[in-house]
Amino acid sequence: MMVLTFRKPFSLILVLSVLTSLLALSLLQGCKSSIPKQTVLLLQQIDSLHTVIKKQQTELESLTHTDIDSLITVLSNFQLQEKSDDAFFNARNESIQNAKKVLQSFKTELPVLISESKLQTDQLAQLQQIVAQKPADSTAQQAMLQVQMKAIDEQKLKNSYYLNRVNAQLLLIEKLTNPANP
Repeated sequence: MMVLTFRKPFSLILVLSVLTSLLALSLLQGCKSSIPKQTVLLLQQIDSLHTVIKKQQTELESLTHTDIDSLITVLSNFQLQEKSDDAFFNARNESIQNAKKVLQSFKTELPVLISESKLQTDQLAQLQQIVAQKPADSTAQQAMLQVQMKAIDEQKLKNSYYLNRVNAQLLLIEKLTNPANP
């Protein structure tokens, strides 16, 4: 019982004021508004889009190290070696000609694709900042996200088209240069 006894009267006031402050702080922490569920969902969607476009951007950037001109030269050299008496000469010649056109087109389009992907990444980062800073305006943010989603879908289709076409041409070159491989 001696523990509750205070020697000085101001000690009780000091202890009560500290306890009141701690109680007020704990109540404020409990009442503090958390991030709205809609904002969390928007941020998750933005992260998902960012992952998709960043993956494609990485794939495109890895192709910048590919020497497209040398691939076109390989195709041209192979085309010159073709024998016109072969039954599949015309079909193979057309395939090689198409491959050269696709690679040439890709060579000029690659920097554009990469810059467009970077632009999409930057716009997603800006949208993420807006959503994180102003969680109350979810309707406008949802509309901005929809616009961004549409733009990224279009970019994704364009990137996928070129990536698939180039990979097909690389497989063709591999098959032509290594006919022993099944």
